[in-house]
Amino acid sequence: MAEMALTFYGGFSPVGDFLVLAVCLVFIILFHTAYINRTLNFVIFRTSIYLLLFTAIMDIHYHMSIMLLPTVPDIMVYSLRIIVHFLLFSILTCYVFYIRETFNVKGGLSNIYIYAAFIALFLIPVLDLVISLTSGELTIRENGTVVNGITIFPMGYIFFVALIFVMIINNRSRIYKQVLLGACFSTLISIFIMIIQGILDTSSFTVASFLMPSIAILYLAHSTPYDLESGAVNITAFNDYVTNCYRQNKEILVMSLYLKAFDVKGKKFSEELQTLIRYYNHHFF
Repeated sequence: MAEMALTFYGGFSPVGDFLVLAVCLVFIILFHTAYINRTLNFVIFRTSIYLLLFTAIMDIHYHMSIMLLPTVPDIMVYSLRIIVHFLLFSILTCYVFYIRETFNVKGGLSNIYIYAAFIALFLIPVLDLVISLTSGELTIRENGTVVNGITIFPMGYIFFVALIFVMIINNRSRIYKQVLLGACFSTLISIFIMIIQGILDTSSFTVASFLMPSIAILYLAHSTPYDLESGAVNITAFNDYVTNCYRQNKEILVMSLYLKAFDVKGKKFSEELQTLIRYYNHHFF
């Protein structure tokens, strides 16, 4: 019996997209089986996961359409490519919203970040479409990507990454260091994957690279023992930390910040007090 193999153009492998599909399905299962506070941050994060899932599916269809050329019209390939890019930029826009909420960015600067993200989100696909329709014959590169004219996606990706890092750097004092470092390093890993892809002239793990910050967000912000308002760990994590230090014979320094007026169930710190506590956590701990 003859063996049948599905070979994508230019050595593209869908393994990265299938990995994203599997991980996103695990995320969705956790959303429905584990208790997670249904905050605005969580809604934004959940939206990014569904977008990732849909992007992986569309990316597989996009590369399959390349295999079917010239039996399928060029406009179908253009459309699928633009849809994939639009979805990827939508995920980055979700990250912009998430950072704004997590870092509690307020005022005019907050609006500038959001306006910049939305302008890029809609402007880049429009430019991609215009260039696709006016640049003549469609060309397929060796790595399986479709090119006709200027390549827009890297420019948009660089813009969003720069915007995200500007937001993080400008508002770094609003979040405790553990989350800050976790978010930065997971984003750098995603960028590293994209750089390696560029060097190897492949695109198999483009969508998968967008998954890394989501994994960090789930652990750091939604399954973490830390309180995002103050940067303090909860009592279970504190007891575990003290126990481990005792077993390892390590010295620890404990500082207690007890505010009697807030020792009431359901009462939250004011925004000014949250900012002050985060400031001391960031600069001294």
